Amino acid sequence: MKTYRISRHSIFLIITLLGAALMLLNGCGIMQRIPVPEATTPTATPAPTEDLSQATPRLTPVGLTTRTPNPLSTEETEWLPGVCDKKDAITLLLLGIDENNQADAIRLVRIDFGRQEVNMVAIPRDFYIQTVEFEEQGIEYSRINATFGYGQLYLGRGKGAQAMADNIAHNFGVPINEQYVVYFEQIEDYINAIGGISVYLEKSASDDFSFFPAGLNVMDGETAVTFMRMRLHDNDFERIRRQTLVLEALLEKVRNGLSFDQITYLIGLLLSADNSQSSLSLKDMYDLYCFSTNVDMENFHTHEIPSGMYHVFITPSGGWTLLPHEEVPQFLQESLKIDVKP
Repeated sequence: MKTYRISRHSIFLIITLLGAALMLLNGCGIMQRIPVPEATTPTATPAPTEDLSQATPRLTPVGLTTRTPNPLSTEETEWLPGVCDKKDAITLLLLGIDENNQADAIRLVRIDFGRQEVNMVAIPRDFYIQTVEFEEQGIEYSRINATFGYGQLYLGRGKGAQAMADNIAHNFGVPINEQYVVYFEQIEDYINAIGGISVYLEKSASDDFSFFPAGLNVMDGETAVTFMRMRLHDNDFERIRRQTLVLEALLEKVRNGLSFDQITYLIGLLLSADNSQSSLSLKDMYDLYCFSTNVDMENFHTHEIPSGMYHVFITPSGGWTLLPHEEVPQFLQESLKIDVKP
């Protein structure tokens, strides 16, 4: 079958619909992980069996009412190089949603046009937080991943991403400008549309139902989503890394050339998708596309929340969660290079 190098216009269409943000999320496979030392003496470490009433003070959020973004002044931005005729920065919330309408992948991405760099942090889906906007339903605390589904259910279809953004800002002091949502079932269809992907693993990965050997693994859509979501024998952070590997492989194949039939089918899927949520305008997506094609890939960075900044917490109902410590907001703000003032 003859293959074609996708034109600039076609790449823009595909990336616009699939989400130029996903390209930024993965840095086209060349993102750099920033090593972070483990916190050895966390300031908030209640016992895992601690009663919720005792743990509540540890969950005191930063709150949007007391902290606001501190944008750079004109004088401070004059020296910045900028790109695509922009020198500002946006914070983007990227969500991967499962079949239960919960966020299985949560990532904060700071795209800084002025400094020409991207910083990304993944938030564990099991973080246990104080919730906002659901007081009438009697929901005061929950896993952070559930706030998307609550938003869809109680605030209305299409409100899940904004509900998640508001809860992240409330608990961690990270104001979010834009949101982008993709459902895992869509990722499965996209991968099948391009004929599958190839993922290289440095070590094997498995759970009670699946095994992926070290080396090259060729995956169809269903297999890739299974690989992305399994976590039984490790943890949330290993699953985050698997998700990144799949998205890197997907975008690499799109960029390296597809057949005309594959391009046509993929665009058809993207155009017919009606359950994605995004606050990004076409202008925003064009700016992200411009950014991704003009910025050195060495300036794409990922950061991991150190394991010493959270611990296992069993809720009164017996649920297994992760309780973030009080230093997490500062870590997120510093990693994303967000200047926040009282």
